[in-house]
Amino acid sequence: VSLACKRSVDPATPTELTATAGQTVFSVPRGPSNFVFVDGVFQNPGTAYTWTGTTLTFSEGILVGGKVTVL
Repeated sequence: VSLACKRSVDPATPTELTATAGQTVFSVPRGPSNFVFVDGVFQNPGTAYTWTGTTLTFSEGILVGGKVTVL
């Protein structure tokens, strides 16, 4: 019998990222979520951003220093 351990990300802990100038693509360890915020403002899924695996892509660049939070 073989048992595998898979590291998981606590869903209660947000992932916080800081944008470089005009950044649109972010790698997010937790993967897809419908709760994405930029500088505290909720972003509409499918309109403001899309997911491909664990890659988060915004339709418009985030200003330098902008805070992206994924719950």
